[in-house]
Amino acid sequence: MLLEYTVFGASIRAIGGNREAAQNMGINVRRVSLVIYTLSGMSAGFAGMLMSARLGFGEPSLGQGMEFQVISAVIIGGTSLFGSIGSIGGTVLGAMVLNVLAYGLILLRINPVLQLVIVGCIIQLAVAFDQLRRKRMFQSARQQES
Repeated sequence: MLLEYTVFGASIRAIGGNREAAQNMGINVRRVSLVIYTLSGMSAGFAGMLMSARLGFGEPSLGQGMEFQVISAVIIGGTSLFGSIGSIGGTVLGAMVLNVLAYGLILLRINPVLQLVIVGCIIQLAVAFDQLRRKRMFQSARQQES
């Protein structure tokens, strides 16, 4: 909701799409970036507090190695690798799909290395779909200009 219906959200999307163009539009890129990084850090701190409350102790290396899963969930959720396209709801849906897939592969007793290969293939499909979507979007924009 914040990203879609506010000026601040439009600024974030503009910076994600093209930083230099956003600055030329009059967006204070430095200030918006500072706010976004601050919110990101606060969210990470809050998640760390929740995890330590759940486990009863703090472990600094607990989330290590989760980067691939996070990026996978975001890409499967429809966020473009090239910026400016995506939603939080899509990311949540991507995380759910990834977890269902992971648990399904575990229940089928698929080799863990093969599980990573399967997830990698799904990511490739998501990126290919994103490329097709962007190509169609730019073609329709060119046709409207004509």
